[in-house]
Amino acid sequence: MINSKFTKCYKYLSGVSSVCIVMLSVFGVINSFDVSSEWLKDHPFFLKFIRLVIEYSIPSYLLLIVIWVLSKILSCFFSNKKWSLIKSILDYTQKSFFSYLDEPEDYHRVTLFQLKKSYKCSPWFENDNFLKRLCNRDKYLIPILRSGELSQKTNVKFKVCDSSDKSEGIAGRALASRKTISVSNLPCIGEKTTINDIKKYAKDTFSDKNMIEYYRKAKKTMPRSIVAIPIEVKGNLWGVLVFDSRSPEAIFNEGENISGVHSILLPLSIAAILEEKS
Repeated sequence: MINSKFTKCYKYLSGVSSVCIVMLSVFGVINSFDVSSEWLKDHPFFLKFIRLVIEYSIPSYLLLIVIWVLSKILSCFFSNKKWSLIKSILDYTQKSFFSYLDEPEDYHRVTLFQLKKSYKCSPWFENDNFLKRLCNRDKYLIPILRSGELSQKTNVKFKVCDSSDKSEGIAGRALASRKTISVSNLPCIGEKTTINDIKKYAKDTFSDKNMIEYYRKAKKTMPRSIVAIPIEVKGNLWGVLVFDSRSPEAIFNEGENISGVHSILLPLSIAAILEEKS
């Protein structure tokens, strides 16, 4: 996911900072060595190495300090607190809304998709004309954050067109039509799935049959209930918040529909965070 790049950069920079601290400590220890000791005289290789370190210790110290300072500054940028806050909202929403279901948490997900241009199509459309897509990039809904710790890796994306009828998936239709869309009681997709089930799933979710078949062959579990809520930032379509579950009736929580109060409060909360400057 997009936000995972920020996380990786943050972890990498934090690692660089830690390495600098360790190297500074090592240089300090080496500089404290007595080069006239008998042991070093009996080991000329180590003596030569220690003298070399001592000779270049000042520029080495300065370089490490500069790298440490830069890594600290950049790590503050890549920590991006607003994404951490939104991730917390998604996690809390997943745990609180689906808590009435006695099932593992990863059976139910809350995913934030952002609308972006991309020349790379979905894997089930790999035979599309690459040069055509390169010259005229399409808009896709791409996942950037997802609740929980599992199921973080995904290559799913939904094409969005000016016409809602041509937009892909529940997410694409919700964004293009600017309204919440939900579907439940979808067919169970697995090894024994019939052609009719695949067609019904594709029709009910506004998806291409190739996508359903792609995930079926990859033995990926498909959700059986989905709700997509569009998000607007500063009056512009920004993305979609998607609830999906393996349970065919999970969009209802003891009579409360996700597409009700959640379709108002959650998008407003996330939009308010996104509108703030990092």
